[in-house]
Amino acid sequence: MRKVVKFALVSFGLAILASGGFGQDAELLIWQLPTPNAQPVGLAISPDGRIYIAEFNAQKIGRLDPSNNELAERDIEGKPGSIFAHLNDTVVYTLPLEDVIGYLVFTSGQARWQVPTAGAWPIDLTPAPSGPGQINLWFVERTAGKVGFLSPSQIPVTLPLYYPQKHTIAPQRQRITPRVVSVQPRLSPGNPMLPPPLVLVPSSSTGPITEWSVTGFTVTYVEDLALATASGAVWFTTAAGELGSLDPSSSAVGYYALPSSSHVLGVTVAPDGKVWFTDRATPAIGSLDPVTGDVYLWPIPGGVQPLKIAVAPPEHIWFIDREADLVGFLRPSANEFTLYPLPPNSYPVDLALADDGTVWFVCERGHYVASLSIIPVLGPPPTPSGSEAAKILGYSITQVGNRATIEVIYSYNGSLGFPVFVGLYVLPDDTGFGFTPYRIERAGTGTATIELVYSGTAPARTEAIKLVIYLQGGQSIAERMVEFRTTWTP
Repeated sequence: MRKVVKFALVSFGLAILASGGFGQDAELLIWQLPTPNAQPVGLAISPDGRIYIAEFNAQKIGRLDPSNNELAERDIEGKPGSIFAHLNDTVVYTLPLEDVIGYLVFTSGQARWQVPTAGAWPIDLTPAPSGPGQINLWFVERTAGKVGFLSPSQIPVTLPLYYPQKHTIAPQRQRITPRVVSVQPRLSPGNPMLPPPLVLVPSSSTGPITEWSVTGFTVTYVEDLALATASGAVWFTTAAGELGSLDPSSSAVGYYALPSSSHVLGVTVAPDGKVWFTDRATPAIGSLDPVTGDVYLWPIPGGVQPLKIAVAPPEHIWFIDREADLVGFLRPSANEFTLYPLPPNSYPVDLALADDGTVWFVCERGHYVASLSIIPVLGPPPTPSGSEAAKILGYSITQVGNRATIEVIYSYNGSLGFPVFVGLYVLPDDTGFGFTPYRIERAGTGTATIELVYSGTAPARTEAIKLVIYLQGGQSIAERMVEFRTTWTP
């Protein structure tokens, strides 16, 4: 198990863990939908922070305001499958069974467009950053084997006043302790001198919708879609387990070589252009470097059917596993998964990341919308010890198995002589722990590095670490208590 706690240098003596969690507990909030068997299958976060939900069986669009736990619902004619929050009170949604894309002002009117291909099953609305229309959205025509683009020049919306039905739903709160597991990735090196084969695919435009038949002569399902904003390429996955890229300007599609055992499903593109995907055959989280062709696979411990995936820069790859009932993230630099279990039979099917780092998702079998937020570890202000000669300004702790590297940022003005030392206490019981104190020989600000080793024969649980600066005779001149709940393994 690896545990990392990192704090920035702060003048007021209190800091909160940076985004990610690194094995920390999380708070799970569950808002149970009021309609029995509602089957939520899609969600989107609007600019004002409200959550829009596509309730497939209930034939409703829901709007959750987390600030007051109010859920407003609007009946629509059909079963919504995907949703995009265009503005604060406006959404675009798909009706897969009717081959329709709808534009809805939540408290007013709406407009609809018919997808030209019958039996297309449109889903996965993905915004494009530019274009001539008021909305520019890519989408998947799942059962037609196509990728579509919607860019209407105008949106005629009727303007009746509509009063949605409102409910107040108190969320269920749970604290979840994750499972943190290190894994070794599998590398399939690419050949940068051998680019993927390109195929010109047919496209056609009908009104505001353009379609590309990206699966060629043998029609297979298109499963997911993601946009590379830098290049404009549209990445997609197919039911045959392929990973492809469409260049809309040339209608050229490249199919990328993946390990023969892989079967990709969800896909997203990081800001650096790297393509991340879920592999339901291994199961694993995978990455493709389009420049080199290198493919890495990180097997998910206990994974069954990883589905949707999203990137939280700089290096957190969030995902949901539908059949395993979990939300997790991968830190590729550490080759480490943090896995948060959900209540049994939840079946998460869609997720979105909020600007504050909260992970939102919907569960089709649990019939709920939920949020997962990392519970921050707090570093309290330094404890005064009758002297202002020394201060503990910040710290970081990285723990793997039976070892931890602890860095303490300190200041000492030298008024009490030399040497002084930086040490620590492990709480509640330091039996089996050992370290060499750091020796301060000169005045000023610096960083002390301490290697803490657990030599016990059985796993040990700690609650906190107290950092101390002390004189040669043992008198403490600065202290700081750090909450550090983790397990140490021999």
